[in-house]
Amino acid sequence: MKKVKFLIIFLLIMFLLTCGVLGALYYFTNIFKSDKDMFYKYISQIDMSNFFDKEFYNQYNEKRANGRYEKNGELSVLVTEDGEQVDFLKITYDSDTDNVAKISKTDAKISLLGKEVLKLAILNEQDLYGIIADDIVNRYVVLDNNDLKKFAKNVGVEDTSSIPNKIDFSKYDMTVLELTDKEKEELKGVTNKCMQAIDKQVPNERYSKISNAKIDVDGKSVEANGYRVSFTSEECINIAIDVLKIISDDEVIFNIVNSRLDDIEMISFDDYQEYVKDIINQLEYDIIYAEKEELEEEILTITVYEKDNEFVKLDIEIVDGDSKVNIFLEKMGSRTIIQVIETNEYTFFEEEYKTETILKIAKSSRINEAIWEISFETKENGEVESSVSVVITRIRRYEF
Repeated sequence: MKKVKFLIIFLLIMFLLTCGVLGALYYFTNIFKSDKDMFYKYISQIDMSNFFDKEFYNQYNEKRANGRYEKNGELSVLVTEDGEQVDFLKITYDSDTDNVAKISKTDAKISLLGKEVLKLAILNEQDLYGIIADDIVNRYVVLDNNDLKKFAKNVGVEDTSSIPNKIDFSKYDMTVLELTDKEKEELKGVTNKCMQAIDKQVPNERYSKISNAKIDVDGKSVEANGYRVSFTSEECINIAIDVLKIISDDEVIFNIVNSRLDDIEMISFDDYQEYVKDIINQLEYDIIYAEKEELEEEILTITVYEKDNEFVKLDIEIVDGDSKVNIFLEKMGSRTIIQVIETNEYTFFEEEYKTETILKIAKSSRINEAIWEISFETKENGEVESSVSVVITRIRRYEF
């Protein structure tokens, strides 16, 4: 049942976050003050756009729509293992683009551990893309973005059914993640149906408030109020079944995803429905043959924290026997942090052990600069066993 549990929890978490981002729930106003209403109010404030530079891309796309612009910058990747630097990659580039003539040229240099290892140039005119690297080839290698299926066959790809003849690169920027007003309106109906499925399974008294809690946000102690809800295994399964039935009978979500991927041959709506129904059947089978005690276990707890009426932290805890997974999302100024901690406790030859696996991703932004910090760490009984960290720094400058 473990595999099914995590599928259920994943579906439920993604649904709650989606509801929050859409802001489509019917009790988001400040008129209501119950713990349940406040829980969803602060869930609705979760905004992941900082991770994807949404604001930067919106300004950039507005300015570049017509005319000519120059761009230069650098991307550096620093890798450390157990505290020692093991790699340092740096890419610098200068580019000149004319959107009216649809011509661009980019010159780039790649350095490794401070030593230049490759210099290359990329040309783009209309649908033609050419690349030259003096140390590898002394003339441009050109790709025509009009007959990609033929190109794929020429390089040995046998099944080209999922490869488009042409890729429209202009669609694959940050705007692909944005919903139109029509899509938002269509999603409200689906969202409200799904919320009713949650309401049917989880009574209002399951929601609670934690006042003046001391929490850690990006390494700093913060006093905040929390709003919490918990779910049993049976509730998670029933909610997942109901939500899957709703989204399998409604083409809204399917069409939204399909519209973003129309360069790729997607499955039909009928095949999509069959796939979802197979998952539903698996869940229904699982709930029929599960032990009663197992179904009554609380396996999922979601707590959202606010300070001064602003979201600061989301804490999702998933429990499965002696194993526990905590997923944290934190917001502090222009810095956003995602952290996943898996904890296992066990006894071996009468000795108690506790192991932790920690993945942390932090994103911070300044003018023209963004920094991603990614770290992976393992611990046993509180002692660090191994650690790897990657720091990615991106600097971009534009002249219009």
